[in-house]
Amino acid sequence: MTNEIKLKFDSNLPHQINAICAVVDVFNQIENNEKLYEYYHRNDIYSNYPLNLDMSDEVLRKNIMEVQIRNGISSSNEVFYDEGNLLEDLSPSLNEKHSCPHFTVEMETGTGKTYVYLRTIYELKQKNNFKKFIIVVPSIAIYEGVIQAFNAMEEHFKYLYNNEILTLYHYDGFYKQNEIKNFSFNSNGIDVLLISLDSFNKVNYNNLFKEGYIFGREELPYQFIQKTRPIIILDEPQTKFGTEKNSQAIRSLKPLFVLRYSATHKHFPNLLFKLSPFEAYHNKLVKRIEVIGLENNLKNNGSIVLKEAKRIHNKITAFILCLNILKNGEKKEAEILLNQGDDLYLKSNYYEYKDNNYIVKEIYIGEDGEYILFENGQKFFKDAIKFSSIEYLFRSQIRQTILTHIEKQNKLFTRGIKVLSLFFVDKVSNYIKENNKNGIIKDIFEEEYESLKYKSSYFSNLNINDIQASYFAKRQIKNSEEYIELNEEKWTKEQRQASKKSFELIMKDKSSLLSFASPVSFIFAHSALKEGWDNPNVFQICTLNQTKSTIKKRQEIGRGLRLCIDQTGKRIIKDDPYFEIANCLTIVANENYEKYADNLQREYQEEGFTFFAKTVIHNDKENKVKDISNEKKFDLKAKQKKFNFTNNMDLFIQKCIDKLNLTHFPDNYIPKSRGVIFYQNYYLYLHEFEIDCVKIKIVKDINDKKPLFIKLKIGESLSYNLNDQNLLGFKLKDIFNNHDQSSFILFENGKILTYSNFLEFNSLSSFLKEEDNLVTTEIIHPYINLLQKVSEVTNLTRHSIFDIYKGLTEDRKLMFLKNPDKFINIFISTILSLC
Repeated sequence: MTNEIKLKFDSNLPHQINAICAVVDVFNQIENNEKLYEYYHRNDIYSNYPLNLDMSDEVLRKNIMEVQIRNGISSSNEVFYDEGNLLEDLSPSLNEKHSCPHFTVEMETGTGKTYVYLRTIYELKQKNNFKKFIIVVPSIAIYEGVIQAFNAMEEHFKYLYNNEILTLYHYDGFYKQNEIKNFSFNSNGIDVLLISLDSFNKVNYNNLFKEGYIFGREELPYQFIQKTRPIIILDEPQTKFGTEKNSQAIRSLKPLFVLRYSATHKHFPNLLFKLSPFEAYHNKLVKRIEVIGLENNLKNNGSIVLKEAKRIHNKITAFILCLNILKNGEKKEAEILLNQGDDLYLKSNYYEYKDNNYIVKEIYIGEDGEYILFENGQKFFKDAIKFSSIEYLFRSQIRQTILTHIEKQNKLFTRGIKVLSLFFVDKVSNYIKENNKNGIIKDIFEEEYESLKYKSSYFSNLNINDIQASYFAKRQIKNSEEYIELNEEKWTKEQRQASKKSFELIMKDKSSLLSFASPVSFIFAHSALKEGWDNPNVFQICTLNQTKSTIKKRQEIGRGLRLCIDQTGKRIIKDDPYFEIANCLTIVANENYEKYADNLQREYQEEGFTFFAKTVIHNDKENKVKDISNEKKFDLKAKQKKFNFTNNMDLFIQKCIDKLNLTHFPDNYIPKSRGVIFYQNYYLYLHEFEIDCVKIKIVKDINDKKPLFIKLKIGESLSYNLNDQNLLGFKLKDIFNNHDQSSFILFENGKILTYSNFLEFNSLSSFLKEEDNLVTTEIIHPYINLLQKVSEVTNLTRHSIFDIYKGLTEDRKLMFLKNPDKFINIFISTILSLC
């Protein structure tokens, strides 16, 4: 078994062939006679096209329309040209402009976008003799990803294109300065310059615009590039290329034309090909998606104890102790002095207090005790303790990920498929700290792995240090290294180099991770790993964030959408009997499944996708306890007619004890919900007209044998009938019944439905498979004075409340320590039910 698996590529995948042809066919009949191509003086710079000649707009327009009609894309009958200034301080005249056409290809993540544009380069060389290309990327992750992809595909392309030479030049602005010269001067085969946007979008900073860069010539480096009339490929143009400054940087290279490739375009100039998420899903080109949602249900975020409240010079201050504060991956204590109006988050800089309105409303000192009250209603009495919940959530997510991983690996081992899990860590120090000391996430992972590995014969004998790997940026300090947090928007040269080394490492390991010869199965990476890296055998993605993830859901799932690969390098495609078992991506999220599905749908809508319907099936198994802690105080006098406990308090107390001892008190838990997210096609047909309405047939998928029939009157909406707000525009505006095939109906959104046509829609849908609770077993301290809280709501004396509590069995008393919130709710509800 080798340490690295050699990937196999299929050259006949229809969606990839169609995407390639969509671009190549735009340049049919564009002259490619060798005599047209000029060599710059000394015959050493090759140009893609004559320097003073533009491609025929008429030919381009005709070709674009043909391609768009073929691919079902509406055409504007105009060619889009990007025209505007170059970067300031670059040209002798600030009015110098450049104009060139842009063309757009949209492909869902995981369907081979990089393969498509690299192969398109070969095709354009073969068909039009174009030789000079520049791939512009927005980030180091994508930069390293392109290098890795080219290395993996190079032999495949040589076989397809009769050993055509393609030279990939790497330029990131900081080293390999001769790459620009070699790219410009070479005339053998195809030359591709890989360059990051940040390395040429600042005239006064980037080497590309500095004198003396290429010795012996008068021109500056960027001028050599301009004379090649390069074809520019923008990888993920929606990320950084939308600003005017960055558009100027692209124009400053004076491209012949620009090709734009992404799954999530914001702009679609000259759209030639579109492979939507829905088409990718239905054609089984990507994994299906399931979500396991684990929501933080433990309300008392933060460990707070009021140690003392004092009156000093007519001013009351509170001295509090914050326990279990998670800082730099360690749980610590913090002593804080608070005054009226202070914000606990600003005082402690602890994330769990952020945006939760922990502003001091009142500090109380009285005969019945001391407490501090915050604007959010949280009240802390002296020496009453609350507990931190983030560790419970981390542990639940990590344990669930390991369990799912083991389950899948057990199923797929005999098929030769290795399973990988990817953990997103938003703070490096939560995983590893100075001197390689474990952070809280690493500690939890190792504890849970050791307790679960025996469920798998594959993992039972693997060492904990061998099965995990982390990819974080580092920097050298004296004789050692330290991990660093990166802000890509404002990083230094040192940070950029550190990040580059981190991504080089993970890219080099990408293929070896597929092999059983490498025991690494669990990968920890910074949340910045949101684009540019994926692996076909990522089956679980776990987002370990202290707050809700700021990474977009589509970026998360994109790291694992690609179809998986076996030990021979063969991809498991739809005709493989293991396809359905193997190709499922599980997201372990820090929010419930339904919220995750809703947020994913919202992201699609923001990106311009239209949804026809949304289907969510609820399966609520949890018997929720009503939270009455903030309701109006109970009026005992009004209930005395039902049970006069004033005259017989002992009997009342005993009834409370008897009922509470038979009552179930839940443990601490984190709600768990597991559901499938999928894409559904819907078809609308005009079925028949009735006296005052029309009957519409709705079909799921083209071969659905159980259609749904809905009657609509004017003014009525499909949204109402199908209980879906996404269909608000489908309100019947008018009926035109001509009693023949020309009859039609009109919706308020302008859609027309006739006998001879149908309307097709795509839907992001979801189905809830199961719902459960994850129980936490660790004993915690009570967070509040039981007597005080129950007395506030019921008006019972503290003595009577204490007598009830004393009469409980020991296991019931223990539940107060395990889950004080729920215990008090049930305790109060029981008393009220007996009054």
